[in-house]
Amino acid sequence: MGDRLEGKVCIVTGAGSGIGRATAVRFAEEGARVTCVDVNADAVDEVGREIGPSAFAVRADVSDPQQVRAYTDGTVERWGSLGVVFNNAGVNLPGTFHEASDEVVDRTLAVNV
Repeated sequence: MGDRLEGKVCIVTGAGSGIGRATAVRFAEEGARVTCVDVNADAVDEVGREIGPSAFAVRADVSDPQQVRAYTDGTVERWGSLGVVFNNAGVNLPGTFHEASDEVVDRTLAVNV
């Protein structure tokens, strides 16, 4: 489609669906090599297959610093560099804040922040 990202290496979190998926696909169409990250292994594998050889699909939880380090290091190891990170992954706090359990609030903050 284009070449605005030709030679760039990108990470897109939340790449298994919605905006993250569309962004990962578009980045690849624009010439980027894309590490697609999502907690849903089936979804991220599917988008990786859709993109093809310029994709690296990784199942990871962005709220876990060790997993973030692993896919970041894996990206640099695989592609040789890292130029763009699109932190798209997020979850919605169900219900209202004052009714949410501490665990739900902690998980929401860990993923979204």
